[in-house]
Amino acid sequence: MLEEITIPVGPKGMFKPSPDLRGKTVYVELRFAHRELSDDLSADLSDRWSRFGVLWTGILTTNKISVDVPAEPQAASPCMDSQKPAHEGADPYHIR
Repeated sequence: MLEEITIPVGPKGMFKPSPDLRGKTVYVELRFAHRELSDDLSADLSDRWSRFGVLWTGILTTNKISVDVPAEPQAASPCMDSQKPAHEGADPYHIR
């Protein structure tokens, strides 16, 4: 699962105004609706899955995340994970 959140920190312009968050703390709480299933189907799946563990079918709410925005943020590109998984790029049919 991949989720992306963008928080503008400064006013953008007169047509798309956003609050000025520079020098402030922003609190973010995420809610995920993993699967929207009927109650009957959720109960049936939960019963079938019980020997393996607890089946998550509801809504998950994260803890609050605090983000301290610098008063004068430097322009930078978004944070990206630059490491490739070990299996990426490997030839699965090549035996070493």
